[in-house]
Amino acid sequence: MGRYKTAELRRFQEISHCTACVHYTGCSLWMSLLLLNEEPVVPGLDFIITDITKPCPMFFAWTKESARKHSSETRGSDV
Repeated sequence: MGRYKTAELRRFQEISHCTACVHYTGCSLWMSLLLLNEEPVVPGLDFIITDITKPCPMFFAWTKESARKHSSETRGSDV
């Protein structure tokens, strides 16, 4: 069984506003949480895992300009 419950991880994403963060698609903290949940004994992960009852300390919101630029670049690559 995992270290965290699904509801706990979902709540962490909610309070951290993950979808508004520039790290959302490749968040190393989120990947570490998932790995730690799957592998109970992974050396070193305990050092980088934060308290999931608090918002993510790595949150970095998109600016309006960078979000617009990213959106237009993404649309351009789909063509």
